[in-house]
Amino acid sequence: MESKKFSLKTALSPAFGDLKNEISKHFEDSEEELKLVHELIQTAIFQEPIDDSKLTMEHLIKLMSAKYSTHPEIISLLERLFITQLWNDMTKPPNMLANYSYRSSDGSDYSRLRLFLQLGKAGSQYARSTPTSKPFNQLPEASKIFDDLMKRNKFIPHPSGISATLFYLAVLITHDLFNSDPQNPSINRNSSYLDLSPLYGNSNEDLAKIRTGVLGRLKPDTFADSRILIQPPGVGALLIVFSRNHNYIANYLYETGKFKDDEHLFQTARLINCGYYLRIILHNYLKTILGLDRTPSTWVLDPTKPYGNNNLLLTPLPTGIGNQVSLEFNFIYRWHPAISEVDEEWINNKFKTILGMDDPENVDLNTFIKKLKEWSSGLPEDPSEWTFNNMKRDKNGKFNDSDIAEELIKGTEKISGSFGVNNVPLCLRIVEITGIQTTRTLGVASLNDFRKFLNLVPYTSFEDMTADKEAAAKLQALYGDINNVELYPGLMTEKTKPSNTIGSALALPFTISRAILSDAVNLVRNDRFHTDDSNQHNIGYWDWTNLEIPDEQLAAGGIIHQLFYTNLPNCYPQDSSYALYPFTVPAKTKEILKERGDDLWTKVNYNRPA
Repeated sequence: MESKKFSLKTALSPAFGDLKNEISKHFEDSEEELKLVHELIQTAIFQEPIDDSKLTMEHLIKLMSAKYSTHPEIISLLERLFITQLWNDMTKPPNMLANYSYRSSDGSDYSRLRLFLQLGKAGSQYARSTPTSKPFNQLPEASKIFDDLMKRNKFIPHPSGISATLFYLAVLITHDLFNSDPQNPSINRNSSYLDLSPLYGNSNEDLAKIRTGVLGRLKPDTFADSRILIQPPGVGALLIVFSRNHNYIANYLYETGKFKDDEHLFQTARLINCGYYLRIILHNYLKTILGLDRTPSTWVLDPTKPYGNNNLLLTPLPTGIGNQVSLEFNFIYRWHPAISEVDEEWINNKFKTILGMDDPENVDLNTFIKKLKEWSSGLPEDPSEWTFNNMKRDKNGKFNDSDIAEELIKGTEKISGSFGVNNVPLCLRIVEITGIQTTRTLGVASLNDFRKFLNLVPYTSFEDMTADKEAAAKLQALYGDINNVELYPGLMTEKTKPSNTIGSALALPFTISRAILSDAVNLVRNDRFHTDDSNQHNIGYWDWTNLEIPDEQLAAGGIIHQLFYTNLPNCYPQDSSYALYPFTVPAKTKEILKERGDDLWTKVNYNRPA
């Protein structure tokens, strides 16, 4: 008898065919849509490599948002396949740990699960996502890479009209997840979760400095992370809104009689405040990034859904299993090309002051570290005495509402920069050079190795990797072989996705575009406080609608305006695009809303708040 080699694909083909046939009934009028759906099923179930140059993900997001109102059950199924695909991109638990290469003499620390009970704890090692497939050839000087391929020669405004305020939130997320120890960059001093650590800190000592100890409240307009003080002032302004929101929640819980003691009020208010943080990320930040605000659809990509049945093709998606951010994603989340012209000037002047020199781009690393340490040690011990951008606190320790609102309003008026070759501000030269050198010290893999890890087709040539012919020639001269291109320089010079496509409005480099969605699904889904433990009992039966304004459809599903209206009273008109759509410049917001095909755009006020 002739033996046949077992094939999982062959074994699953009948069930695969049944699933395709069932979905096909709902897309029989469009061959293009049907082909797209079949491709999603094929890649989700059989994990075949994805050619992201075809923009399949963007077409799928557009399809799901368009069909949601007519086929919610089918779209829910497709959404599940899509989220499963993104969730499966990350190894859980991590297979490798940075700077963890040798066996101990006594056999301790052999198991990769040694941190299972403390996975992602502040002070843990970064995970390693990607093994290096082969040694790098001789690598070019990090300074030459920056000067030739990364340095901003001319500011290029973002093609989608994305405002600086979107990146103020992005900076908070980055500083929430990553806080490398200067003495040992394989150690992350923050947790690996979306827990607002820039506000609350990463230790009991941090919390003690910002809490009043009375009725669960924080000290007025106070946050724990001093790194925010050297970010553009809009970042600090946005963090103060979250600080005020904590106190609003604590007061509400106290006044409604939910709790009376400080600890319960504080811990519950923190859970709820982090819940708003997540909701803003899903309903404003991701929605803008994906361009979903260009459509009337109410659909959002929500990784918190349970997805628990045991279908052969739809295995359960776990929740709350813990998370540990990786070295690779430390470099994925660097938004330096997006810094606006005005914010670039602010950072440059701040560095001049801290470093005591007129050309911060020429500072050496030792001087940079020394001067930053001197600046940090000169800050008041009590964070409630910190200030930024020359703003003054009143006798109660609060900043003026209009001063905080002004920084956010200006942020919405500043257009951010584009991604791609030669878009990083010169003042960040030492930061970028140090970053490249750190990836080498810690053994971060190549761009192509990382693409393989994400199940993306690796690049075969420099022309394939970047749309800029001059950049391709420079990359070839520097690296010789496309497989020799390092992860971070590769991400900063890679071709970008089109901005006019639903699913890629942020026009990110191709690899980053996929990576941040995969990471978002894992960050949210692996955190028990955002999934299983986000229940009404744990949050004091909080009513999520108590911050909402009467005419909620103006925001098209967004919620960030709720925090602005509540915590910056009388600073925004109730119909202001600056509050409802702060992540795009007002003129672009008007254009986007006009293109939706409804009359929403006529109900929004695009004028600058007085």
